[in-house]
Amino acid sequence: MGLQLNPPIRTKMVGKDGIVSKEWAQWFRSLKVFDDKISQIVTETYTTNVSLTVRDMGKLIKFNNGANNLVCYLPSVESTDVGSIINIMKLGTGHLRIQAADSDVIGNSSAGGAIVSAEPDRVGANISLFLEAETRWSINAGLGIWYVV
Repeated sequence: MGLQLNPPIRTKMVGKDGIVSKEWAQWFRSLKVFDDKISQIVTETYTTNVSLTVRDMGKLIKFNNGANNLVCYLPSVESTDVGSIINIMKLGTGHLRIQAADSDVIGNSSAGGAIVSAEPDRVGANISLFLEAETRWSINAGLGIWYVV
């Protein structure tokens, strides 16, 4: 069942029996289906180094790294990708390095730079990166300390 863009306003919502009409009930169900689809973010979980692609934009990328130090390589992007978001979460106590591709920058890193979550004893950290220009990722939000390297 797809989302109906317009409610069935030419149909009475409730009949004389007090029951919601079939058309309105179907429209309300379509809203619920639509709401379910947009409220759940696609999540990928990794335990090793990963090279992301533009297909990972909009996802939550989880690194269940335990005490291991891992690297997340951001994708090489182009102008059509500007405005995209990538969310990254570190679940273990090991370091997580997020490495920019090409000559891209993350926050105030150098070209081709990186950011690292390396707090001792922190069991979780996350960051949301926004591609504001073809070569610039800005930090939207996050938890934990992320060092620019």
